[in-house]
Amino acid sequence: MNGTINHIDSSFITSMRNESPVLSFIENVDRILNLTKSQYPQLQHTGMFSLSELTFQRFKYMVTVFAKFRSFTPILSLLASKEKKTRDIVISLLWNFSAEESLKIKMFDEGIFDYIFDNMDKLGEDQTLAISAIIQNLSEYRFERGHFQPILDFINEYHEDYQFPATFNWVTLQPHVPLLESKDVEVQSFVLYCINSFSSGSRYDRSLWKGLMENKGVLSLMNLTKSNNQFVSSLAMKISKSLGLGESSILVEDPEVEMKENIQNLYIQSLFTDFTIQCGSESFKIHKSICLARCPKLKDILKEQDKNIKIANDSEGMASEYLEVQDYALFEILREIFRFLYGFNPVMNDNTAKVIIRYASRLELEELKQYCEYYLWHYIDCDNAGEYLDIAIESGAQQLKKVASEFIIRNIGFIYNGNFAYYVPTNSPPTTSLNINNNNNNNSNNNNNNNNNNDINNGMNLENCKIESDEEGEDEPTSSNINNNNNNSNNIKKQTKWRGHWNDTTKVHVYENYRKFLEKQKKEIFQLNLEYQ
Repeated sequence: MNGTINHIDSSFITSMRNESPVLSFIENVDRILNLTKSQYPQLQHTGMFSLSELTFQRFKYMVTVFAKFRSFTPILSLLASKEKKTRDIVISLLWNFSAEESLKIKMFDEGIFDYIFDNMDKLGEDQTLAISAIIQNLSEYRFERGHFQPILDFINEYHEDYQFPATFNWVTLQPHVPLLESKDVEVQSFVLYCINSFSSGSRYDRSLWKGLMENKGVLSLMNLTKSNNQFVSSLAMKISKSLGLGESSILVEDPEVEMKENIQNLYIQSLFTDFTIQCGSESFKIHKSICLARCPKLKDILKEQDKNIKIANDSEGMASEYLEVQDYALFEILREIFRFLYGFNPVMNDNTAKVIIRYASRLELEELKQYCEYYLWHYIDCDNAGEYLDIAIESGAQQLKKVASEFIIRNIGFIYNGNFAYYVPTNSPPTTSLNINNNNNNNSNNNNNNNNNNDINNGMNLENCKIESDEEGEDEPTSSNINNNNNNSNNIKKQTKWRGHWNDTTKVHVYENYRKFLEKQKKEIFQLNLEYQ
């Protein structure tokens, strides 16, 4: 993923506050994080030790701090420390944090998964258990939304001789069992690989059976023994044999699965089709009745194309309708949509998914739209986040809109070239800037508000500047620029404000969400510091 989350490493404010001698919780965390950034190994260790102690005492607060206000970057950098005791503390902390649902996305986006996965050999065999747990915790998040190729390469390379440590326990494996129901071959491969490693120890048979039965995993496991993928079927059979499940012939067929396979065979074998879509020398045949039953809105599309639909006799002399498509890219899109109507998972890439999701919205194919949402989620980055948000708004894809919005806010410093805290869209009503320093109240809570504002500024790296314009174009000259360029005041360099594709709708959407984010963050920091005191 191209960008990292924009939670800036903050600097501890050393100025004395006579009216508030006690440091806030965020300030304590900042002071410790600054120690971890020291060039001296002993200070780094002191910082990590203090951070570990604070996490042990106030775990809930620390999860909130790293989930919303601070970055893992200073901690992650110490995995390369020469001091083993420092590395051990880092691994231990990351292990604990990786189990928290609110931190999984952030840890993945900040590159913790990639770093640990790429440096497994360098981190030491004594940390194998912790490293395996971190990888598994973070891969749970990713595999729910799409496969992750490095994991698959790892499985293919080591599945024959790699064994999990003897201390690998049921608690860390259990979340994977429900994923046996996944229709994604890559997910099936990974889950079966984990379960196979676990089932190889006889002392775990009873626990494994219990977990499989609770999650209806036995039926799923037996279904996978009949998979068309050789790797999946062989692993499923191996697990079944180790658990004494017997031959897969005892499996009771699911009527819905059988019906789905029969309908798919009608498409594959082109049996009794009555409509053909072709482009040049390529074509595919469908059954109008089946497709219209699955997608009633398709009738409107066919009406629009009525004048382009022709009738011809097929090879058996039967009259059949056909529609010729000139654009091959559109032909490929239509083929995947119709394959979906027959029960196949669509084959797509990030470009075709952006088109299919629009068709799915128009045809009211919610399941297909959600499939595209999860697929695009896997590819979101700082360059395409604005485009994905636009697609989500246009298509009514609420989950993709939520994910894209949150990603943009986390990475706003990489996406917007300027201080977004002072940004106002040109087509929005007059309003104050987002600078939370303008919101101080002259009341008894004024000191607390000042502390909160400093905490937010540290976390979001805000600067004191005026409201920024919305349009791409000339940057406002600073006083130093005016002094240095009196003779060249008209030669101000033009810069692009937004990274990637953006329009007025998406800009306003991000602006409104960012305002809500800052207000919510301000209240959360105030409450966090209040509870800590």
